[in-house]
Parts: sequence; structure tokens; C-alpha cells
Amino acid sequence: MSLAPNYTANRAWQEKSQQAARDRALAKPRQREKQLKPSSSLKRCATLSRRTKDRSKEERQYSKKRLVFLEKHPHCVRCWDQGRKCAATEVHHKAGREGVFLLIVALWLPTCRKCHVWITANGNAAIELGYSLSRHDRWRYLNPESEGE
Repeated sequence: MSLAPNYTANRAWQEKSQQAARDRALAKPRQREKQLKPSSSLKRCATLSRRTKDRSKEERQYSKKRLVFLEKHPHCVRCWDQGRKCAATEVHHKAGREGVFLLIVALWLPTCRKCHVWITANGNAAIELGYSLSRHDRWRYLNPESEGE
């Protein structure tokens, strides 16, 4: 059985397709329908910034505090617990980074990249081992008097 006839037919089809694509690219583009312009009475809305000014200020504070924290805590907590010595390069936020939790240093853990990825990917195991707080427990951290409820 010879593959030559199929190859020749396939090659001819490819050349025809390529020529058609070139022709379409060189063809005069269709004229678009006249687009409606917004009326002059409508005012443009100011674009929304992705962060508020307060949040930007908090993130600048966090960047400075993060460097100091990693200098004071040079080893990854999870690696240390497993008997390894590994440099901490990232900060894990036990209660997340939302709202007030970003700047609470007591809820930070020094981690290496590998362990930070593991903690993030294995939420339930991380909560059991104390590397993260559940959504319910993180609010208890802010309101310790509500412990009995």
C-alpha cells in the first residue's frame, strides 16, 4: 500500500487552503455599519480603580512589615515542623488577606514557596495542622469574648 496518493491529495488541499487564506487577507475589508455615537448629554463615568486609597496604603505598610517579618523569621514553619531547615521566602496569612487581616502579624506564618502552595491547596489539612484558620475561627480571633457562643 502506497501513501503517496494520500500525501499528494492532502498537500494539494493544504495549498488550496493557504491560498484562500492569503486571498481573504488581501481582500478589501468589509465596511462596518455606522456605529452609534453616545449622545452629548451623557457624561462619561470615571473609571473605577482596582484598589481604594486606603487599601493601597495598607499594602505599602504590608510590604515593609513583610520584609522585617521574614528577617526575624528566616525559616519555613512547615519545613521546620518536618525536621528540615528551609529558608522562608513568603508569608502565609492564616486568616487570609482580606480587610483587617492583612496587617495582623500574629496571623502570619513564614513559609517557603513549596509549603505555601501546599497550605493553600490543602485547606482542610492546613487547618487541622494549625497553618490556617477556618472562616469561622478567624472572626473568633478578633472577638475572643464570643468564644462561649
